[in-house]
Amino acid sequence: MYGKNNLPQFKYVPKNQPPSTSQTKAPSNNNVIVLQDGLVLFKKLIPLREQQELVDLCIQFGTGKYPEFGSFYTGKFIVTAEGFYDTDLSNNAYKKPDQQPQETSQEEQNSENSEKSKPPNRLNLATKARMSIPLHKCPKIFVSVADKYLQIARSTCPSIPASTAKICRINYYTKKGKIGWHRDRDGLSPEEQKTVKSPIVSISLGSSGVFLWKNSMDEEANEILLESGDVLVFGGPSRMLWHSVPSIMARDTIPKSLRVKDFTGRFNIGFY
Repeated sequence: MYGKNNLPQFKYVPKNQPPSTSQTKAPSNNNVIVLQDGLVLFKKLIPLREQQELVDLCIQFGTGKYPEFGSFYTGKFIVTAEGFYDTDLSNNAYKKPDQQPQETSQEEQNSENSEKSKPPNRLNLATKARMSIPLHKCPKIFVSVADKYLQIARSTCPSIPASTAKICRINYYTKKGKIGWHRDRDGLSPEEQKTVKSPIVSISLGSSGVFLWKNSMDEEANEILLESGDVLVFGGPSRMLWHSVPSIMARDTIPKSLRVKDFTGRFNIGFY
């Protein structure tokens, strides 16, 4: 999956040339919603089998199976200067684990080993978690799913350009998780923020989440529900829209046959 000669890539399309649809079959119009120019929603189109593969990988990465990328329990808070704003987070929202390891008995160690699938109590963003993977080391299925819907989005909405994504980010929201109003501007200078058009592809899995967006903070917010299997693409004139996730719905919004272990919240796989 991560071999040097088997690196997943987005299919880049020459500038000003429309994407080819010869190998990508567009879904019915009922499942594709153009919310505004440059903002396209695909409703519940990822097959359940594929959702399960994506969730399994999210859990593996999140629980540290690939330690070079960290986990949901390591890392630091994202601050406003890095393009993230959350009114619920404070310096006291997260307490670091004790520096000195505690001695445990053999019986306790055996108990811990038998429950490895259960997540620890501390997520790296308190009520949610985030970790990033360089695109060239990303699982192929992550990239292939994102690429599929990006190509259809570009065919549906010509204002969306080709992707220049470099990072795949996995977010996990507990039922108390939320994110305040922000624009995705990580790594962009103030000048680049004025001109950036490269699309973001966002895949939703697990519990449903309320998604709000607006083009400026003076406007009234628009609202949609992102459900498991939804894909949201925004780029071109919508690339720098303001958006937030104010709430995560109850566990019963997870597809019944989707196995999530103890991760009963919402996963989001995003390409930036």
